[in-house]
Amino acid sequence: MANVIREGDDNLPVVDYTDLLQKIITYLRQQNLFKISGDRQRLLIKLDTIAATLSRQNIQNPLNSTRGVRSATINFNQNFSNSFPQLIQQIRDILRDSLCTTFNTDNITEFVTANFFTNLAQFQGNSQQLGLIYNFNREFANLQKQKLSIEKNRPGGESLLKFHKVTISVQHINTFQSELQAGVKNYLDNEADCSNETEREELHEILEEEIENNESEFHKLQRIVDQETLGKLKKEAKISYLTYIIDNIGSVDATALIYLRDLRRRLRLIEYYLTHQDKAYADYEVSYAGATVNYRDVFARAEAVDSLPIVPIIAGILGENTDRDRGETQFIFGLKFKFGNPVQNSGGKPVFDYNLDILNPDSEEHRRELRDGSADAHSAYRYNREKFARKVLQRVFLYYFVFACDNPQQEGYHPSNDLNYDPIRNFESQILPTFKSDNQEKKEALLRRIITGFRQYNVQSKIAILRKTLQNFIHRDRILPTGNYSRQIVVIKSVLKKDINSNLDGNFFEDVVVSNPKQCLKYILIQNAGVETDALCQLPVTIEIEDIRYYLNQESQQFSWQYNIKEIPTLPILWVPSPQTNPCWKLYLRHFSQQKAIIFPYNNTRLNDDNLNSEQAFIYRFTWTLLAYICLSILLEKAPNNLFLPMIRLHEGTHENPFPAEKFLANLSKIVSYLLSEKYLSTSQ
Repeated sequence: MANVIREGDDNLPVVDYTDLLQKIITYLRQQNLFKISGDRQRLLIKLDTIAATLSRQNIQNPLNSTRGVRSATINFNQNFSNSFPQLIQQIRDILRDSLCTTFNTDNITEFVTANFFTNLAQFQGNSQQLGLIYNFNREFANLQKQKLSIEKNRPGGESLLKFHKVTISVQHINTFQSELQAGVKNYLDNEADCSNETEREELHEILEEEIENNESEFHKLQRIVDQETLGKLKKEAKISYLTYIIDNIGSVDATALIYLRDLRRRLRLIEYYLTHQDKAYADYEVSYAGATVNYRDVFARAEAVDSLPIVPIIAGILGENTDRDRGETQFIFGLKFKFGNPVQNSGGKPVFDYNLDILNPDSEEHRRELRDGSADAHSAYRYNREKFARKVLQRVFLYYFVFACDNPQQEGYHPSNDLNYDPIRNFESQILPTFKSDNQEKKEALLRRIITGFRQYNVQSKIAILRKTLQNFIHRDRILPTGNYSRQIVVIKSVLKKDINSNLDGNFFEDVVVSNPKQCLKYILIQNAGVETDALCQLPVTIEIEDIRYYLNQESQQFSWQYNIKEIPTLPILWVPSPQTNPCWKLYLRHFSQQKAIIFPYNNTRLNDDNLNSEQAFIYRFTWTLLAYICLSILLEKAPNNLFLPMIRLHEGTHENPFPAEKFLANLSKIVSYLLSEKYLSTSQ
């Protein structure tokens, strides 16, 4: 279960960018992308024209096969893996030569340092206008640091801070391979229908060969258990947290306790339903507004249930440790609860109403997100439409499973009835057939009925009761005892082929072990500790939940703070929409045109062109991102360790004026940090 860097074997679709890179090389040999200002203090890097030109050319699709593939990145095929470094080096050499020609020097580092760097102290000022002006003279006095300590023997009411921590410990990691091997051998000896002892001995020999081959299905299954089960364990930790609360909540309203138990029950039913052994992968496939998802894939992720209004959440990783001597790996996380509070980017709507608006075909958000998704629409809009449609499908499943119930207005209804409600049966009979069909109108009509049912059955009142109960629980002063919950990772026997006796070629396991690790997850279960008769092998797991309290310590410190900007070189990098008629360009001329800087002008209308299909848009973005990265890596190749890089993008609005390398800019600090090792970076817009 340890983090190990190794070559993947997940059968992702392969890509080959050879044709695109060769055309980039051809274009760069004909054009110089660089232009320097008359005072030699600003460098324009004109990537937009080459990106737009290449997007219109007939370029081989990097994907060898687009069947069933939504996205792919760097899983290169063998030929391209060998040629990729040479092609990138050619691009780098051409760009370097062009820069030398533009600068009229062979020493790029010396020229950049002398002409583009500015001492950070020169940006000192109090201006409130747009520009590179910062109040570095500001001082912060009378600041205080207070030391806190974790203690367990003081009254809980004296604690200053508290939080709940979960530690997931997976044992027997050193013996997992031998236990899996023993499980397969036991199956061959006792359950495989071998016609004679010779055939059984041949199977044993094949198994030994599989174990010796690190690329065999045997080792692929072992790696799937290693890499893919943490998400399942985190989901189990959330349910265990609910159990921890129920066990320690003490005297509470009976209805609230019913709702807590039912929430736990239904979250567990989701996992049970999605790992049902009698169902095929395709049984979970649904569609909406042109987007298709498989619920097994969607809910394989630990955070898939986090869109619920009331739900435990794993709050970041606090640590990971592998002890080989003990054969144990530990994952440590924080725990928190989502309380159905308002969603800030929705104008303050409660999270339940916000998600109902996503489901509601008549809501403004639903209509807005789906209106730009026609077949000839801009590729970015189509992507957003499909992304939103997948959100709808995910919430249909999740909200129905958790909130569907009998009519509370019926005579004789009691909240305890919810504990007997079967969401699986009703989902399969009333919801699933419609979303497996091609009838969009029926899907929208069904969504309206679901929303009406939630409102008529007053789901909001259940959420309010849960919220108040949990908030009261969190605010109690009493320190809770540590909770320990024993579980086990179980690889079940059905991962083995049923006709294993007739397969003497080493194919012991179902094909999904090789073809699709996510589909293989249905054979890997998280269960209560105990003997599992259907298990091929088992790994013990302990989930420990602790109530951590911080108390004031006697130690404190008074201090003041001020900026230290001595001898810090600065190189501003600007992304500016052009042409000169663009209002952003006018802002640039007014506030930045005399500033030493690297400038990337771009046409902010390129991606608004309906004729730019998804493949063309990809080539446009890919070219932009790749060349921007290489240009900066050349310019900053020997930059000083304390270089400060303010990055500014002027824009009118991201949605109306897409930036060709939006994700690139968002991650540029990380990219440049990699190039420069440990540099000082700043990003702003």
